[in-house]
Amino acid sequence: MRLWIMSDLHVDGKGRDFDLPETPAGADVLVIAGDIADGFTHGCNWLARQRERGVEIPILWVPGNHDFYACINPHAALDAAIADCAMMGVTVLARGETLEIAGVRLVGATLWTDFEIAGSDPIDIATAQVWAKHAMPDYRSIDVGMRRLHPRDTLAWHRDHRATLGRCLAKDFAGPTVVVTHHAPHRLSLDDPAFPDPSDGSFASDLGELMDRYRPKLWVHGHLHWRRDYVVGDTRVVCNPRGHAREHGFDPRFVVEVTT
Repeated sequence: MRLWIMSDLHVDGKGRDFDLPETPAGADVLVIAGDIADGFTHGCNWLARQRERGVEIPILWVPGNHDFYACINPHAALDAAIADCAMMGVTVLARGETLEIAGVRLVGATLWTDFEIAGSDPIDIATAQVWAKHAMPDYRSIDVGMRRLHPRDTLAWHRDHRATLGRCLAKDFAGPTVVVTHHAPHRLSLDDPAFPDPSDGSFASDLGELMDRYRPKLWVHGHLHWRRDYVVGDTRVVCNPRGHAREHGFDPRFVVEVTT
């Protein structure tokens, strides 16, 4: 199966508009690893436009942090987006759901982070969370009921998504498995993997143990606005983000083949 992979399209805003190019020859499914736009409404409208322009292949969307912007109830907004996308033939995997296509199992979750990539000491985690609360727009742009989103919320979501991914990967499957998350699953995706700092805690977590134990064939992510393509054990990890100005080598026709 041939996966057409991209993320972090950020199609809203001045000078950021983007439409899909012609579908690469032989591509079986388009995988978008989060951040189509700020808010599910903009993302769903963009997907509808791509369908109207003639993009016919199946689309898999794993929402990113920006896709939740302007939400008052993130869970209800996600459920509504899932329903809207289903009518367009777009599958949303956000909380560890699975999809099987042509003998390949795809598992997807936004993932968020555990704030431990620069250290698991309580002080390290607290420092990463303080940085996140003050520097990440997520905590000013997403509401949970009558209050702003807090790092403790995204930490709880991360733990839930991580546990669900583990349960899905533990199930026997005869073919290859592809994991799609928005947030990065390994420090090698960072700008400086050898010396992560508290800010990196909002972008990546170390899921190397899941890779070592269950050996998914491919792990796709977004969130970081630079290309990545590396291997951890038996797992290839790729990231192909458009970013805000195509500043880091975005390839709009990037395809990865997964053999069954």
